Amino acid sequence: MRKFIAVIILLAAACAYFVFMNTGALERARHVPVATVTPVPDSVPLEMNDTTWAEVMTWEFSDGWFPEGWGWGKWDIREELLVGEDPNGDVAVYFLPFVHGENVILETKVKLLRSLDEGLVEAHLLTRDDKAIHYESGLVLRADTNRVDVRHMVDTDDCIRRSVEVDSAVQYDKWYVMRFVYHKGGVEAYVDSELVYSSAYDSTSSCPPLGEETVYTEPHLSVKSGIAAFEYVKIYGVSKPAQADSARAAVVSAEQADRPVAFPSSAPRQRHWIVQVLLWMLYTVIFLVCVYIVRHYVFTLNRLFGRQRQPYLDVDAADWPEVTVVIPAHNEEMVIGDVLAAMLDVDYPEERLTIIPVNDRSKDATGDIIDDFARRCPE
Repeated sequence: MRKFIAVIILLAAACAYFVFMNTGALERARHVPVATVTPVPDSVPLEMNDTTWAEVMTWEFSDGWFPEGWGWGKWDIREELLVGEDPNGDVAVYFLPFVHGENVILETKVKLLRSLDEGLVEAHLLTRDDKAIHYESGLVLRADTNRVDVRHMVDTDDCIRRSVEVDSAVQYDKWYVMRFVYHKGGVEAYVDSELVYSSAYDSTSSCPPLGEETVYTEPHLSVKSGIAAFEYVKIYGVSKPAQADSARAAVVSAEQADRPVAFPSSAPRQRHWIVQVLLWMLYTVIFLVCVYIVRHYVFTLNRLFGRQRQPYLDVDAADWPEVTVVIPAHNEEMVIGDVLAAMLDVDYPEERLTIIPVNDRSKDATGDIIDDFARRCPE
C-alpha cells in the first residue's frame, strides 16, 4: 500500500509540473495586463500593404530601461542606447514584456559594434508567445555578410526559416532599421525600408494561419558573438477605429493622472490537448488520493466508536480455545529445559493450556529434566 501511495504522489507531482510548464506563462498572459510603457499618443499611422497600422507601443532607450524588462547576458544603458554584449559565446537576450496579437509589425534600430570571439556578431529582433515557445517570429542581421535570416515558427514548427541576400554587406558602426511584418498569414522582412523577404514570393513556404486568438507576450532583442546597440523598439498593430480611440483616451487619462498605460491585449488561445489530458490525469490522481484518505478516516472512526467483530475484541475478553502442546524429545538434555521453560512462560490462559513432554527412550538426562519440571509444575 505504501508503494501505491508513493506512485500516486509521484504521478501527481509529474502532472502538476508539466501542467505548470505548459500553462503557467499563458495563464499569466491571460490575466496580467500589457506591460507598462510610455506610448506616443500623437503617433502618425503607418500605411503599408493597403493596411493602416497603429503604433501601439514604442520605447526609446534614451528613457532608460523598459519597465519590467528582463533577460540574460550583459546589458547596459550607454549614451541613451541599449547595449547588449555576449561575453561567453551564449546569446544575450533582453525581453520587453508586451502583449500583442498575430498581425504585427516589429521594428528596431540597431548598430553592430564589434565581434568578441572571431565570429560574426548578430542582432536579433524576435517575438514569442511565452516561455513554452510554441510561436516565435522575427529576423536576424549579421555583420560582414550580405545575408539576413528570417524565421516564423507556428506551433513549434519552423515553417519559414530562410537566409536571404541583401544588396550590400552589413557593416559595423552603421545604423540599420530592422522591420518584421506578419499580416493575414504573410511574412515580410525589411532592412532600411528594403524588402528582403516576402512569403508571397516564396513557393516553398507553407505556414498555417495563426488565428485571431494567438497571443504573443515576449518581444525581445538578442545579441550573439559580439556587441550591438539598440536605439528603440516599436510595435504596430492593425488599426481599428474604436480600439484606437479608446487607447488614445486611455493615454490622455493616464497623462492627467501621471500613471502608466495598459493597452488591451488580444484574446487568449485555447489550451493544447496534451495540457488538457495532463490536467485530467492530475484531477484523477487528486480524486484517488482524496478517496484513499476518506477511506482511512472511516476505518479509524469505525474502530473507535463502532461495534467490533470477534478479531477486534480485547485479549482479556476473548473466549480462547483449549490448547495441548506435545513435545517429543530424544537425547535433548541440552535444550529440553529451555524449551519447557519457554512454554511455561507463554502468555496464554493457564487453565486452557496443557503441555505434554514425551521422553522418546533417551539415554542421557532428558528424562530426569522432564521429571523435574513435572514435579515443580504438576498442573
